[in-house]
Amino acid sequence: MKITRGLTKTADGRFTCSAGMLQRHFKVILRFVIRMNAVIYITRKGKNDLVLMSYDYYLQWTKELDSIKNEIHRLYETQAD
Repeated sequence: MKITRGLTKTADGRFTCSAGMLQRHFKVILRFVIRMNAVIYITRKGKNDLVLMSYDYYLQWTKELDSIKNEIHRLYETQAD
C-alpha cells in the first residue's frame, strides 16, 4: 500500500501527520494504520505530540515490553541470591 494522503514519511522511515491533516483525512489515515500495522506520530506546532497505532501493534508492543520487564526482574532476582 502506498503512503496515504495527509502522511509524511521521514528519513528514518517513520510516518508523521499534523493534527489538522489527521482531522481532514481521518478515515484514510485510520485505514492505513490498520492495514499497515503502522505507527503515526501526530504533530502539533511542529513537535511530536501524540502517537496513533493499531490495536494489534499496541498488543504486540505491550507483550514485548512485559517480556523485557520479566527478564529484568529475573536477572535482578538472580543477582540478589
